[in-house]
Amino acid sequence: MARIETSLHRDYCPRWGSWEGMREILQNALDAQDDGFPMEVKYFPGTERVLVVNRGVVLDRSSMLMGYTTKRDRNKRGQHGEGYKVGLLALLRSGAKVVVRSGYETWKAGVHESKNYGGQEVFCFDTRTRDNFTDAVEVEVFGIDEENWRICQLQVVPLMRKLFEAEGKDPGEVRSVSGASMFKHPELRGMLFVKDLFVCTLKGGFRYGYNLLDVVLDRDRLVPKAFDVEWETSSLVREVVRQGKDDEVVAACFEMLEAEAPEFRSGYGTSDLGSLAASRFREKHGENAHPVSSVAEAQNIEHVGKKGVVVSATLKAALVAEYEHPDAILERHAKEFKLVQLHDLTDDERTALTRALSRIDMVLPGTSDRTVVGEFNDPDIKGMWVERGSEIRLARSVLTDEWSALKVLVHEASHDGGGDGEHGHIRTEEEVWCQLVRVAAEGPAFLKFSN
Repeated sequence: MARIETSLHRDYCPRWGSWEGMREILQNALDAQDDGFPMEVKYFPGTERVLVVNRGVVLDRSSMLMGYTTKRDRNKRGQHGEGYKVGLLALLRSGAKVVVRSGYETWKAGVHESKNYGGQEVFCFDTRTRDNFTDAVEVEVFGIDEENWRICQLQVVPLMRKLFEAEGKDPGEVRSVSGASMFKHPELRGMLFVKDLFVCTLKGGFRYGYNLLDVVLDRDRLVPKAFDVEWETSSLVREVVRQGKDDEVVAACFEMLEAEAPEFRSGYGTSDLGSLAASRFREKHGENAHPVSSVAEAQNIEHVGKKGVVVSATLKAALVAEYEHPDAILERHAKEFKLVQLHDLTDDERTALTRALSRIDMVLPGTSDRTVVGEFNDPDIKGMWVERGSEIRLARSVLTDEWSALKVLVHEASHDGGGDGEHGHIRTEEEVWCQLVRVAAEGPAFLKFSN
């Protein structure tokens, strides 16, 4: 028997435990399977033993070198040349035993005090030669109980599929053309896999579990940027929706946009869901509904006959190509206004206008000088304040009596203080009405208006 020492100290990567150790073994097995060497995984509950085998490939001693790897391809799961050595060490620290058989050799992983390193405990392989040739790599791990083995199965996609099948459950996997997939089963919600291996549980309310391909990880399989995950999950959901691969996901997509689900939090790329989002938006809110970003925008477009619905930023981004911007609607409607001259009004209309203007001029002098009367294309519009010149446009239809006209005049003139719903507009409108009531009760001599 020959002992081969490595330079790995016993305490290297102290945070790694039994899962990280099993992950590295299974990661290598999956990479070998991708290269054409079938993987077999068996668990023996009576002896708490896991056997991982790849047929048709042999592992030589060069693999014991730290940093040595044959997997520089970025499509491989492992690329750093130390994963399986550190993984075996982590298993030993957790109390497991590991034996590797390949070719004519058997290697038993261990830790011993090294004379070469001043008595420090280092990771090593005790090797011995066998008479029979094994055309495979066999890794046997002793000391994995059933609870820990189930955790391992849940965290390796091919094993998770078999586990769910054995338990009579459906993971709800939806695969895209690109090869990435999502899982709808509640037990997998928020779980992030990269190339079939578990990375972490995502925070922030992700709706599904995801098995992604193009997220770059370091040796510890940590996700470097949250944006990368949001972008990749968003791309996957959008691809599934565009392909119509799953009715449940298609239906849930609108809810995810509404709720600003992290899959769509970045907002990028959601515009290609516009047609679907617009259809669901109309079903929910009606044909006359219009998406807006704030209560003020909703109140503004009510002036042009639209029902403003405040939506999330992600849903707004998805609908941007389907709905006109509220400011553009207001500008267009402002142009769709036909002036009516004073001499074209009826006597009753002229009386209502004159009395309403005389009242508001007492508290907001000059209002009559910037008020015009006309007809809007949309009969639901009663008035409009045009920022340029602070012009007040009054619909002829409100001149039925002076109080109807005055109500609209006060509301529109108060826009000098701010937009609909803004504090300045509300405050100005309240003060104007207070002063109008005071004038009516006490006479103009007692008028004192404070801006």
